[in-house]
Amino acid sequence: MSLPIGAQKRTTDGVIGVSGAKIRLYELIVVSTGGGGAVVNIYDGTSTAGVLMDTINGTTSLTVRAGYVGGLFLGSGCYIDLDANTSFVTAIYEQENSIF
Repeated sequence: MSLPIGAQKRTTDGVIGVSGAKIRLYELIVVSTGGGGAVVNIYDGTSTAGVLMDTINGTTSLTVRAGYVGGLFLGSGCYIDLDANTSFVTAIYEQENSIF
């Protein structure tokens, strides 16, 4: 059983959804600044000390979408690390119920 799908916008590094809880990331929309292409790292955990699961490279002044068929499962939570060229990201996710 999972909680409903949600969306969260971040302009700084941080956790998506409930900190440390299981989550399934379906899509990450990355918007780069005019200064360069964004680099966004996705970690399984609550900080950059977690396991690096994916890196998304953006394009200057454009939007890039990364989709995960079936969802990218992150058992220890989802932490997003944004570089200086990232304007913002929007995550589409499903928070997993703690009984799983």
